[in-house]
Amino acid sequence: MNMLKEKPVLASLLICSFYSVLSTGCILHNKYVLSSIMPHESILMLSQIVFTISFILLVGKRVTEGTPPSDSDSIWRFLVPRYTLYHSRGDWVVGVSFSLSVITGIYCLSYLTVPTFAAVKKSGMLISWLMELQNPSSTTWTCLPSLLMVTFGSIAQTWFDLEFSMAGVVHGFLSCFFQSASFEIGKRMVTHGKDLWSVLFINSVVSLIVQLSYMTLYGDSHLIETTISAIVFGNEQSLQLLTNKNPDIEHAARATRGQVGGHLLLNCVLVLLMNFSVFLNCTVNSPLAHVVTGNVKANFTTICAIILFSLNVHVIGYLGISAAALGGAWFSWIKYDAECKRKAAQVIALESGDK
Repeated sequence: MNMLKEKPVLASLLICSFYSVLSTGCILHNKYVLSSIMPHESILMLSQIVFTISFILLVGKRVTEGTPPSDSDSIWRFLVPRYTLYHSRGDWVVGVSFSLSVITGIYCLSYLTVPTFAAVKKSGMLISWLMELQNPSSTTWTCLPSLLMVTFGSIAQTWFDLEFSMAGVVHGFLSCFFQSASFEIGKRMVTHGKDLWSVLFINSVVSLIVQLSYMTLYGDSHLIETTISAIVFGNEQSLQLLTNKNPDIEHAARATRGQVGGHLLLNCVLVLLMNFSVFLNCTVNSPLAHVVTGNVKANFTTICAIILFSLNVHVIGYLGISAAALGGAWFSWIKYDAECKRKAAQVIALESGDK
């Protein structure tokens, strides 16, 4: 059955729900791993990238340059990994942007609580609005009050957070900027014929190069050997170095070899599925659907984090969370209403042309 043609609303909802659940799970698990298992952001990201590349190479089907994408319009065509080693300048731009987005995002998460992280990531809406000013639509200025409400709520939530960190906020803003760039360019590449899995594969290869360069530059490359020694060979000293933030202080490992390996594997699987859902959401659905999904996901993540981690949030923080949620809902409704009116006008125009 062709879901995209016969049930576009159902397909869109399934993809949005898939993305929201996986993204929330990744954020919560990333925070747990960094705070309780292994406080090394660079190793966590490197593991995610290597796992994604290995999975696509082992399970996927390699196609040559010029091979047309699947002619099926069904959503299920994306579930069969097809990749190519052919790359262009755009692939490098997407890969570098996505890699920097994840690097800054993980460091942001290590500095901030999950609710504050979700609030800062909402700045992506404001970044998109500023980009839209170059080619304003009918809702550009209508959305401004709702965006100001989201901005006010996010500032209140982050400013009164009991674990506020300006470094975390700056990393969050940078993550939103690089994420917007990578998604927009990646969507254009898929739209112009490149398979979704190929974009994800080449993006991961470029991210691997960027991540290794970053670790070498900042002196974290020794952690690769430490991780292999701890997980593969069970070296107790390496396990202590891997699971503790300060290697100069001698104390017992915070997690066992099995816990570190198990959580790393689970995290890599979650991130692979999440990255796939991100590109799928940006490819199949409209930019509007992605914005709405992001708002719902941010609110869902905030609620889950407060409950699961028993976080202490200032009363102003709760007001900020509420304001940001209402502002995001208001923004989404404005965009949705405008889209419905646009489609209705197209239908009327087509019907008038047939008469």
